[in-house]
Amino acid sequence: MTEKVLILDIDKCTGCRICELACSFKKEGKFNPRLSRVHILRLDTGVNVPILCQHCEKPVCVAVCPTGAIKKDPVSGIVRINLEICNQCNRCIESCPVGAIQKHPLENFLMKCDLCGGTPECVKECPANVLQLVVKNQTQIDKRKIILKRLAKFKKFQS
Repeated sequence: MTEKVLILDIDKCTGCRICELACSFKKEGKFNPRLSRVHILRLDTGVNVPILCQHCEKPVCVAVCPTGAIKKDPVSGIVRINLEICNQCNRCIESCPVGAIQKHPLENFLMKCDLCGGTPECVKECPANVLQLVVKNQTQIDKRKIILKRLAKFKKFQS
């Protein structure tokens, strides 16, 4: 499997929230944005920002996890949480530079985007093509660094 990276074009996001619905239905079988692993942050300025795991090159969440529950797959690049060994210490929530890890609103576990195992529903369903999963190369890595810096600025606006 070729490693792919998620690219966001924040400026294209209309705030339609179809990505949230697609994700929640794929993961939970329900159309409920609260159950989604991607969230649209709406700022007072009218800007809509998709917040989801960026599967960082060097994920801070992996480094701070005391149980080793969070791992980055060396082949696919997908960062996953092993819920069986996660102790819910929340260090990953606090350390995530974009605020993409959260507690499930109805059950007792942490949740984050896992790219649906390699074929993300949010990417397939986004009508504005804000979300793209592309083959990793140096150009894409450079784009992601810019995106991550932009996303990190929005973390303070999340509740």
